[in-house]
Amino acid sequence: MADIISNFGISSLELNGRQLAFSPENGIFKISFIDSDRKRHKISSVMYKTFTQENGAYIFEDKSVFDGRVTVFVRDSGADRKAFRIKVDNNTENIIENITFPIVSVNCNMKLSGGEDTLFWPSMEGVIIDNTSNKNSKFIEDTCGAGYCGITPGAATMQYMAFFSPKGNFYYGAHDKDCTLKDFEYRFLNENKVEFVCEMYPGGCISYDMPYDMIIASFEGDWQDAAEIYRSWLETSGMALPKKLCERDDLPGWMEDSPVTLLYAVRGTADTDRDEKMCPNEYYPYTNILPVLDRYSEQLECRLLPLLMHWESTAPWATPYIWPPFGDFENFREMLDGMHERGHIAGLYASGLGITTQSMTLSSYNITDEYENGGWKECTARDINDEPIFTDLAFVRSGYDVCPSCEKVKEVMIKEAVKLAEAGIDYMQAFDQNLGGLPRLCWSEHHNHPAAPGKWISDEMSDLFDRMNKAIKAAGKDMVMGCELAASETAMKYLPLNDARWFTGFRQGIPVPAYSYIYHEYINNFMGNQNGVQNMLNYDAAPDNLLYRTAYSFLAGDMLTIMLGIGGRISWGWCADQYGSYPDNDVIIDFIKHANKWRTGFTKKYLRYGKMLKCGPADSEKSAAAVYSDGRDLIENTVMTRKYEAPDGTTARFFVNRTTADQKLGLSEFSKNAKLYTSPASAEEFLDIPESIILSGGQIICVIE
Repeated sequence: MADIISNFGISSLELNGRQLAFSPENGIFKISFIDSDRKRHKISSVMYKTFTQENGAYIFEDKSVFDGRVTVFVRDSGADRKAFRIKVDNNTENIIENITFPIVSVNCNMKLSGGEDTLFWPSMEGVIIDNTSNKNSKFIEDTCGAGYCGITPGAATMQYMAFFSPKGNFYYGAHDKDCTLKDFEYRFLNENKVEFVCEMYPGGCISYDMPYDMIIASFEGDWQDAAEIYRSWLETSGMALPKKLCERDDLPGWMEDSPVTLLYAVRGTADTDRDEKMCPNEYYPYTNILPVLDRYSEQLECRLLPLLMHWESTAPWATPYIWPPFGDFENFREMLDGMHERGHIAGLYASGLGITTQSMTLSSYNITDEYENGGWKECTARDINDEPIFTDLAFVRSGYDVCPSCEKVKEVMIKEAVKLAEAGIDYMQAFDQNLGGLPRLCWSEHHNHPAAPGKWISDEMSDLFDRMNKAIKAAGKDMVMGCELAASETAMKYLPLNDARWFTGFRQGIPVPAYSYIYHEYINNFMGNQNGVQNMLNYDAAPDNLLYRTAYSFLAGDMLTIMLGIGGRISWGWCADQYGSYPDNDVIIDFIKHANKWRTGFTKKYLRYGKMLKCGPADSEKSAAAVYSDGRDLIENTVMTRKYEAPDGTTARFFVNRTTADQKLGLSEFSKNAKLYTSPASAEEFLDIPESIILSGGQIICVIE
């Protein structure tokens, strides 16, 4: 049976000898044009009652909006996949804002509606969606590219989606080595129908000839198999990724030691604190942290990377001016000296691109006059109507997002970074709010870029990252920079350590470590500050949930994190002290101590340098790993597992008991030649493989073949 493609969309595709059915109703493409008066004109293939078909090409003639034609190309790219491209010939002056293509709708019965279907979404390192909520689905032209959406390279850190169903799985991805700006979104049209879209931003061109393939492929398996399709393409694509970690010699030595990040604020206890609450806390003066570091370093038996929040002299998160630090500068220097004398790494949070005119956390901070008269107004990111894009972080700051194409923006960011480096800061989470390293989009006609979003945005950010890193090196320093959320494909070579936010996937569904599956050989991030989890999970309903989250990060190959709360205690996460309870600190300390020994011991070649491989779930019981805020249980195996291949070709399977109770783990799947390690101390200390083993609470073991 032939493929069925019409102006109404894709009805079916013949893939791997079977017909994969779709549900056409919204067309196969949509295009948004912008005219000279900055008005949008949107077209869809369903507007055209007729089209011509020539050798796999579908031609749509237009006489209304752009006086030209749209040509859709479809070809086989293998027995299991189709490749789609689109070409727009435009004979007007209207520029192309975005192209949504190919649109794919499919009937579904999602798990939370009683069915078996799920989908994979690439935001926040990878999320399995099992419900029909559109709450977090964004329209980028309306939101200006902010937030935890599907934009790539940004909050979505890879360029594909996938659908899983007994009726047949399919992969939906862009095989674009240049990582041009796109937005991958799922939208439920009703309870039983979901639409997959890729909204491409070609950069305000007149005509467009798509230079890469959009792929729809059938496959068997789970999210790991979908990730394998993307990784297999990536490895031969020629994408400008960094060298693999095992080959890099340009990173500071402390990164090899996997220091545990220890996050804390020196003012207030949460982002939502205001004025009288945003006052120095028990970790100020700055040197008050040193005895705390001594205690944790002794307990964890490792180096630490203290990462300060609310330290800026201006106001917390008051971008871009952050230096010097709040309060007693000499005491700040004394703190840095004390950290370095103890062998620790000093880090600071910053807040990315923007101009804070009025702090919400510290009402005395207001620089509206500088915004109006100091050149910042001209640098503000603009919407389609040339209106400044107001920051959407009203709980922290009032101000404007700025455009990275403006030289003033880059100069200030570079100068601020160099100040930190020269003071002795080792790590700067420089781009908080710039998720994955992407700023707000900009439509300005008066900046040094096209009048619509496009690849120029990530190119400008790459230029900024590169210049910041070179300026730091020129100052004789090795300060490392990172961003909020895992760095996207265009940013990871400049930002080698980042504040992972996989846990925000609890907002939509079930997080999975797809980012690590694809990129772990190139980059390891740290666990992240867990901010917002207090709104997603009921901590007390599943007290082992922090152990579960920490075990998840360990198995994803991330460096581990302690979020320090009141009284020197480990909290559930940043901003969670107000929750009223705390996890069992001894359990978390013991787990991180042993987990980090696995990261730095003889299995380092897997957990730092390794390539994640597909594996099935552990042979163990299941229970609630966490409880969502709406009362639903997140059911997972009590023993979690991931598999890695080292650069030398050997493989290791790690198992973690994510609970505090003893758990039985079956090991019958392994050959008798496999070696079981219950300690990271020595590669010579192994056991023969038993049929099963009892793991104590939080215990980690490893099987090497």
